[in-house]
Amino acid sequence: MDKDGITKAMAQFGQVDSGSDGKKQGTGLGLPLTKELVELHGGTFEIESALGYGTMVTLTFPAGRVVKNTDERDERTVQDLTDRSSQNRT
Repeated sequence: MDKDGITKAMAQFGQVDSGSDGKKQGTGLGLPLTKELVELHGGTFEIESALGYGTMVTLTFPAGRVVKNTDERDERTVQDLTDRSSQNRT
């Protein structure tokens, strides 16, 4: 998405073309609803996008709003995703 696409996607019911076929998917509520919920918890919502490359949304919550993960299997999955995300930024 370009800058205008991000603005549109962040508006309630805003939809951006999903690709070369020109089709739009979803209701246009996911990103604005997620941003609102994160901010109600005192967190931050960041969105970065490069047209034709991809979009990354980062949600950050205060430590007091995060439940400690006690399942080692899930922790590995989270770490794998974090590692992959870091690799994609370079």
